[in-house]
Amino acid sequence: MPCKENNIRISLKMATAAMKRSVKQLHFGGSDEKAAAAAEIKRFAGSDLRTRRSLAELGVIPPLVSMLLDSSAESIGRRIAIEALLELANGTFTNKALVVESGLVAKLPLILNTLDSSTQEELATLLLSISSLAKTQFSIPPHEILPFLINILNDHDAGDEIKVKCLATLYNLSTKIETTKLIVSSGLVHGLLSFSPNRRTSTEALATLANLVLSSVGKKAIEEDSMVPEVFIEILAWEGMPQSQELVAYILMVIAHQSMKLRKKMIALGIVPLLLEVALLGSPLAQKRSLKMLQWFKDERQAKLGAHSGPQSEIFGISNVLPLKEERREEMISVQYPTFKYVFNKSLVSILTCAMDCTHFQQALVRTKFRILSLKNASQSYISAQAFPRLHIRGKLQLMKIGLANKGRTPWNKGRKHSEETRERIKKKTIEALRDPKIRKKMSEYPHSHSEQSKARISLGLKKIWEKRLQFRKSQEKCYFSWAESIAEAAKEGGYDQEQLDWDSYEKMKVDIEHQLLQQRADKARAKEIAKLRAERAAMIRWKNSPSRKEEKAKSIQVKALAHDKPVQKKKKAVVSKALKLKATLTKGPAQAQNLRDSLAEAQSSIVVKIGLRKGSRSFNEARAAGFTEENGTLGDIWETIAGSDLVLLLISDAAQAENYEKVFSHMKPNSILGLSHGFLLGHLQSLGLDFPKHISVIAVCPKGMGPSVRRLYVQGKEINGAGINSAFGAHQDVDGRATDVALGWSVALGSPFTFATTLEQEYKSDIFGERGILLGAVHGMVEALFRRYTENGMTEELAYKNTGMLSVYESLSEDGKKEFNAAYSAAYYPCMDILYECYEDVASGSEIRSVVLAGRRFYEKEGLPAFPMGKIDQTRMWKVGERVRAHRPADDLGPLHPFTAGVYVALMMAQIEILRKKGHSFSEIINESVIEAVDS
Repeated sequence: MPCKENNIRISLKMATAAMKRSVKQLHFGGSDEKAAAAAEIKRFAGSDLRTRRSLAELGVIPPLVSMLLDSSAESIGRRIAIEALLELANGTFTNKALVVESGLVAKLPLILNTLDSSTQEELATLLLSISSLAKTQFSIPPHEILPFLINILNDHDAGDEIKVKCLATLYNLSTKIETTKLIVSSGLVHGLLSFSPNRRTSTEALATLANLVLSSVGKKAIEEDSMVPEVFIEILAWEGMPQSQELVAYILMVIAHQSMKLRKKMIALGIVPLLLEVALLGSPLAQKRSLKMLQWFKDERQAKLGAHSGPQSEIFGISNVLPLKEERREEMISVQYPTFKYVFNKSLVSILTCAMDCTHFQQALVRTKFRILSLKNASQSYISAQAFPRLHIRGKLQLMKIGLANKGRTPWNKGRKHSEETRERIKKKTIEALRDPKIRKKMSEYPHSHSEQSKARISLGLKKIWEKRLQFRKSQEKCYFSWAESIAEAAKEGGYDQEQLDWDSYEKMKVDIEHQLLQQRADKARAKEIAKLRAERAAMIRWKNSPSRKEEKAKSIQVKALAHDKPVQKKKKAVVSKALKLKATLTKGPAQAQNLRDSLAEAQSSIVVKIGLRKGSRSFNEARAAGFTEENGTLGDIWETIAGSDLVLLLISDAAQAENYEKVFSHMKPNSILGLSHGFLLGHLQSLGLDFPKHISVIAVCPKGMGPSVRRLYVQGKEINGAGINSAFGAHQDVDGRATDVALGWSVALGSPFTFATTLEQEYKSDIFGERGILLGAVHGMVEALFRRYTENGMTEELAYKNTGMLSVYESLSEDGKKEFNAAYSAAYYPCMDILYECYEDVASGSEIRSVVLAGRRFYEKEGLPAFPMGKIDQTRMWKVGERVRAHRPADDLGPLHPFTAGVYVALMMAQIEILRKKGHSFSEIINESVIEAVDS
């Protein structure tokens, strides 16, 4: 332990010295030295937060900003300076403020025309990081940043990625109210509206507009733009973009508030059906906002169609209200809206048609809780259970008062044109009434007026009406300001470039430095070994090509020819697949080696199949037993064999490939072919950001079965026509046009009756996924789970083990067994789907490959680190029970068929088939990896 602590202290001192040296070069070095120092600072800053703060305290930010602002410097140096500043600003507001104080933002307009496209994109990322200061008390001059953002947003050649970064920067700047006026005056409102219909830039553009609409200037600019509200209504109809729908609904709420003209325009453009769709199937927040706007449209329509004392037969009807009780009278009064009914029914049909096509329709109905029925209470009887609205209580009472006040004496003819006869009759009765002296006296002395009781009643009614209106207005304003506060709160919390600070950064730094030092030692040792091997190979080539060696070789050939009394003839190379003229080499894989040797011998080919093994390998005895020996030139050292071969079939383990691929590549001849039976090496190289060397071809022939089955079925195929193991082939890299022909010849020589095309990437994804799934991993886990289930339910251990496998499946089950099979299948399918999908994503992302490599490295003791060998599964309780059962079971007895077991197995197989199908794998690959390997497992 003291030795280890001393090593760590020495490492820390070395790292500190290197950091100080880089800072000194950055301050006082030349242009090349500054670029190298900036790259080192970038590497140091990427370690942890503590290092970034220390570098800022050493004063590296001002010289880096100067490098960026120097228009005469090379673009590579400026880009490295930006990357270093970006690492320094990551997760610390202090460093971001130092970047601004160093003059980057103030001098930004001076360098607009001196940057190339890649440097502009890096600078946009840096400005996005700096713009998060707008959420703090630190002030950023937005008028200096806006020209850069406008220049990129107006550039039609710029990509969507850099525009998204500029829009995110603009969003951060718009969180301060004082900057909204400057943004609006710059003419960016129309540009933001034009970016809104683009699904890649929609979220950032709409979020910025949602900030601008909070100010009166921004709201006015958005209202007056020619694209409003058409563009928002178009976005409201999108599917799969809930955040955009929520932002659009919020903006429409704000700009349509107290704007009758805009609401009329929205209705004319057909927003009501869209709002109904969002209210039924949108996110909870979008549903609330849509219901709020629907409430506005409903109140306006009721105000237009309100009750009055004229004829209203087209709007509502009253059936003899006087002799009825109050409850019966309320049932007879109803209002029908033909236009709204048509719009609602049309929208409902479109929603249900769309939803029936959706795989999550059931979840959508549960989530919305049948909004068709609940909208009545949520929006004050907006939609009834029969999708047919009725008047609310206030309207009913108003109609009742009118009926009672009239009492049949005053005709309901307001708004209706009287006939000539009716007018004459009214005129005649009026003249007769005026002739009565009592009526004349009453009209002259007592003008018509309300009594004090009537005045008090009218005043009370008006007061209640105004109180309701005031309460409604307050609720609207409360809704408006609540969303304004929510946006402000979200802005304070931070939306972009906000990271969690690491408080244990010092401990992490020590661990990282220790890991880096160990990695550097391993890399240096590997580089020395590769250089040594290359030197040995070069010396060997020089020796073989020397004149003395050629003379010696010619003499030995003549001596052998005279001894056998045979003329010296050049060996003929036979054609295996019409194009295969090679000397082949296998590094491992006895089954493939024997198949290739026998096939080439039957074809009377002179191609030599040679096995190469590492020194001290236990496989030498196995190879000699199969007929490969050093004497006949078919067995030798792995590196010598690779160096002298035209076709190298690399059949070593995955972990060995990950450790030795560089050495293999360095020993291969130019224009030679690397053959793989598994795409693991490609996945490993991709995870490291590497690729195969460009001077070699890379092919793959992947037998769909274990090694023993490859040889067994090949031998069986000599007696039974068509027997053999199927294979997949692919040509990943072809430098001379021979790759496909060589791969097909290899597959034929293996004895594959069927060979189908694939790619190396698809093969390793499906193969590794299949191993983790139905071939090995999932089957073992399933057998363990079934064993525990049966033993917990009362079975003996021996009987439970027998019931964890199956001999035949559905057809051999009884009716009760089929029911249990169906229940087990239904219960197991979706859990298997979830687990297998996670396994596939781990393989596709490279996580599973990295775990394999790390497990291989832990297996052996290296660099003084202890070994952690892989554990075995033969010590589990179920495994020991299986050993006892197999010892007393006849060879042809595979055990009983339990319907629950069969249902679980078939569910696993079908889930794996479905995942591979959705991921785009070919059907032949799906069948091999799922069905055939299910039989093998």
